[in-house]
Amino acid sequence: MQDVALGGSEVPRDPVSVFCLTGLASEQERAYSLPIKISFRGTNFEIGRRLNVHTQRGQFPTPEMTIEGANISLSYLMVGNAGSPRLSRGIFQALMREARVANADGHFDYILHANRQKCLSLLEALEPHDSEVIVTLRQMLYFQLETMAFCIGTREL
Repeated sequence: MQDVALGGSEVPRDPVSVFCLTGLASEQERAYSLPIKISFRGTNFEIGRRLNVHTQRGQFPTPEMTIEGANISLSYLMVGNAGSPRLSRGIFQALMREARVANADGHFDYILHANRQKCLSLLEALEPHDSEVIVTLRQMLYFQLETMAFCIGTREL
């Protein structure tokens, strides 16, 4: 598994972005949240897929975050990393400490659940269909879910 080079520069990619760029299903080391807007325990999250918009926290690139009251916007959110399975949650926890949001684990679990549900709902919708593109799309979703499974424990930043 490796990141796909785009335009000569390394841009982190996941199975979803590789499929959108190339139409191919490809295993990748990382998985990023689908675009999502959710509310959980009084906090409203808007998570994008702008993988090239980030800041540096120590040695780690992390999403750009904006906070307006109870609204938190992230340019992206890593939700799985085969090479460092504890990193996704660790990054989210560090961001939530900065945002002064309690129960970061609960929020992160809710975001993971929403992402799994979106992937599973799409797989269910594709079930009665069969074409080359559908088979590739299905495989991409399996790769995304598989990479999301590499989100175990926490690594402190």
